[in-house]
Amino acid sequence: MTREKISYPIHLVLEGIVKQAERDGVITKEEADLINRIQIDARELEKRVKEFVETKRPTAEELEKFLAEQREVLIKQATEEAEKDGIISEDEKSIINRLIQELEKYKG
Repeated sequence: MTREKISYPIHLVLEGIVKQAERDGVITKEEADLINRIQIDARELEKRVKEFVETKRPTAEELEKFLAEQREVLIKQATEEAEKDGIISEDEKSIINRLIQELEKYKG
């Protein structure tokens, strides 16, 4: 399998969440922190996927299961970041929902 077939186009996922954050014309500190955390976590996801493929040589089914697990981890981490201040704002919810939508586009 080539990297292009197994990896999310992370830049498109990140672009989608930034566009979502910009919809109201203002990116708050909390939104910027959330986007930054997602970016860092997405790059880590990309590394984990590459390592998994290179070391395990998974079947398509094993790969899809792994990717599904990694999507859930990324969403969970984003939610935890948004909850840090004790409140998930509507803007933060919309970013997380957009993250979910973007990740769904690249399911196996």
